[in-house]
Amino acid sequence: MAKRANQALTASYIRPLGLRLGAVLLLLFSIFGLVSAFAGIFTWDGYAPSIAFYILDGILALLELALVWALWSLKPWAFWSTISIEVICIVLALFVFAIWHLPSSLLTNLVFPIAVILCLFVDANVRPAFRARRESV
Repeated sequence: MAKRANQALTASYIRPLGLRLGAVLLLLFSIFGLVSAFAGIFTWDGYAPSIAFYILDGILALLELALVWALWSLKPWAFWSTISIEVICIVLALFVFAIWHLPSSLLTNLVFPIAVILCLFVDANVRPAFRARRESV
């Protein structure tokens, strides 16, 4: 019984608050991305660049779902992979805004990636958690 309580305490310590918040935000953003990608594909208006954007959005959302699991599992590659994918999402949001001038799309597609990046960088315990996990395995 004490061993299980100790494991629960260790598991909660290994996953800092910034990591948990970042993973939850990433999960919400990936679900939002999948829904918008499917909605865009099924209501496609025949404009070729828009279908490419919806397909890319769906691929990024699937990658983000995989990154949620990797972050939660403290995979060593998950931290920088998440940062990279979120930067790609920010660049894509700016690109879409430059083409279609949709301020609502810019707002929603910038807020989540920036919030995930901030959660991972602001909490000083996030990076050491990945290092501790790598050393304990």
